[in-house]
Amino acid sequence: MPDLESPLSGHFYCSPEVKEGTRGWREVVALGDAIYEWGLISVYWSPQNRRYFWHADTGCSCNGWGENLTSMADFNDGDRNAVRSALRGFAQEHPYYASESQLAEALNTLANFKEDQ
Repeated sequence: MPDLESPLSGHFYCSPEVKEGTRGWREVVALGDAIYEWGLISVYWSPQNRRYFWHADTGCSCNGWGENLTSMADFNDGDRNAVRSALRGFAQEHPYYASESQLAEALNTLANFKEDQ
């Protein structure tokens, strides 16, 4: 597998340690919405660790997703079932940012994600 850039490279708030630690990760799904106030959970697959990693955050226009990511310990990790629970929990806790239809779409994307590709 080629040495892929971190999918977090576009998030300039993330520390270099986090960007380096996420090299090779594949973006799986994101759930949330961004207007003036925002809420977002982003899920990634690590082929090297054979685990999912995710981070949920909320804020306003004065900050951005990932601003508080300083180390790999700031991510939750687990299997597909743990991600499913995390997505449902996020939608339940933040219905303003994640509608039922958005949650259903995110769960479908997760269900169809191919870990071996």
